[in-house]
Amino acid sequence: MLSHMHPQLAEFFQYRLAQQELMKELGESGVALSMQQDLRALRGWYKLFGQRVGGPILDMAEVSDLVADTDERPIRLRRYRPDITAMEAPALIYFHGGGWSMGDLDTHDRVCRRLAHAAQAIVIAVDYALAPELPWPQAPHDSIAATRWILQNAASLGIDARRVGVAGDSAGGNLAAIVALALPQLACQILIYPATDLRSGFHPLYPSLHDNAQRPPLTTEQMAEHMRLYLDGQEAHARHPQASPLLAPSHRGVAPALIITAELDPLRDDGAAYAQKLAANGVDVLHRNYAGLTHGFIEMAGVLDCVPETFALMTQWFQACCQRATASGPVSPSA
Repeated sequence: MLSHMHPQLAEFFQYRLAQQELMKELGESGVALSMQQDLRALRGWYKLFGQRVGGPILDMAEVSDLVADTDERPIRLRRYRPDITAMEAPALIYFHGGGWSMGDLDTHDRVCRRLAHAAQAIVIAVDYALAPELPWPQAPHDSIAATRWILQNAASLGIDARRVGVAGDSAGGNLAAIVALALPQLACQILIYPATDLRSGFHPLYPSLHDNAQRPPLTTEQMAEHMRLYLDGQEAHARHPQASPLLAPSHRGVAPALIITAELDPLRDDGAAYAQKLAANGVDVLHRNYAGLTHGFIEMAGVLDCVPETFALMTQWFQACCQRATASGPVSPSA
């Protein structure tokens, strides 16, 4: 289970012991729960996980909660502004991970602060709908509507609408990819170990689902369970492009993409397949696969010394894409 893993992760993943300790704090037996058994406890565990491994809370010049009054429904947002002076700043819209059934503005607070600090950009986190209360397609509908609202209200949010990208991890990477397909005017997309083909929730399709089936913190079966819950158990939903962006009829003209994957992640090949699909459609793509790392590593700045390197890569990509978006001549973000 821990073979070939980054040594800091291997030390931490005495994972089962850590998980049991967290469950005990929640008043549980310490036995890993399925979503059907107790989704509320799993959501609580996920919040504690981020607090335990996410590292320090970075200071921001301003953090504010607001509500996007979209045509879809009111959607909660959180705006992070680092210590920058620009009146119209670049911005990244962030969609949190959590299998479309866990996570919120708080679970990824540290991630969003770190991203805003590294990129010297405003970050706006989106509190999209979660399953099973609001299953697919509400999450992609929320994500697209929130992004449109942010673009339409860029001036009042202190944002340069030409320099807006989307980013997300895991389920959030899936949603960021879907938003980028719907809104090709975006400056870039940053997809962190994204789920791009949800057919795997019903039939494992890629080698990494077998190679990394038992790797913590996300096993293949847990991943599939998240997908089935999100899709309300309907396999036909997985073939829709707003569930599986890999299956979109066209990817031409979408924003340049940085795709980050982890060698020991069941979703590794989802990200690789999407990078290949985008490149085949003429999209500028940089795919970086991190050896020895697992799903969720971007949230583990308190455990992994290499996390800042990943944020530096995201910053470099985002800033180069923003330069291209505002330059009179073409600038390659992969330069």
